[in-house]
This record gives sequence, structure tokens and C-alpha cells, in this order.
Amino acid sequence: MMRWAYLFVKEFSATGAEEATFSGADTLPNNSYISDKIVADLQSIADSSKLNCEKLLKLIGELNAAYSGGRVYSALAIVRAIIDHIPPIFGFIKFSEVHSNWAWGRTDKNYMLKLSDFRSTADDVLHRQISSNVDLIEIEDLPPRTWLNRLLQECVQQLKP
Repeated sequence: MMRWAYLFVKEFSATGAEEATFSGADTLPNNSYISDKIVADLQSIADSSKLNCEKLLKLIGELNAAYSGGRVYSALAIVRAIIDHIPPIFGFIKFSEVHSNWAWGRTDKNYMLKLSDFRSTADDVLHRQISSNVDLIEIEDLPPRTWLNRLLQECVQQLKP
């Protein structure tokens, strides 16, 4: 978000208040959780993939809608659903196998380990019963978008014919 503010201030300083325009439209923050580029890539290969990508695409769409709408429980549950849904793309049954056995680079392996650890937060959302305690789950409890975007980017690579 700071980059677009910088571009506006830079333009404002150079031209004066009356003539200032925003010149960084392509750098505006995206309110989607999953990158539009990854969604487009997945849509472009969905028909030629040997696996049916329809559910994954619907989950991604619902995650983006929940995230942009601030629906914390929905977003957290859908992240968990995506993590549980994708192991067959890599030839595994469980996500723990994906993060442990796939040939990730060091940074990506760390992302995948953290996504695996995220399951406890998702379990809290899905399984903690009503009580007199104050709820502690917030939208900030979602894992960083980079982690899931990187996982889905690798899914796209594996689904390509």
C-alpha cells in the first residue's frame, strides 16, 4: 500500500495540488487473498488437466470473497479446505506428506511447514464449541497470502499437461 501512496505524493509534489493524478494504478493493493494471476493460470489449464479443478477454483473464489468481505470464519475454514484438497495433485493423500516429501526449495518448504501448522488455527475455528470465553480469532489469523499463493502456483505447475 505504501508504494501507491509514494507514487501519488511524488506526482503531487512534482505537479502541484490541482494537477496531481494517480500514476500507479497497476500497483493498487489487491483485495483478493489468492493472486488473480494464479486463478487465471489455473482456469487456463483446468480443461486440459487430468484432474478436475472445478472444486479448487470454487474454493479459491469463495476464499477471495470471504477475505474481501472480512468473513474470518469462512476464510479460515476455506484455507483449511484448500490445504486438505490439493495433496493428490502432488501424488499424496495428506498435506503433511506434501510439505515433507515434495522437493520444495528452502523458503517454500518453510511456507508449507507453516501452512501445515496453520491447521491448528483452522481446527479452532471448525471445532471449538461455544463457551463463555471471548472469541480470539481475527482475520489477521489467516496465514500470509504468499504461503498459499506459492502452494497454488506449484499446483498449477503440476497440473499442466
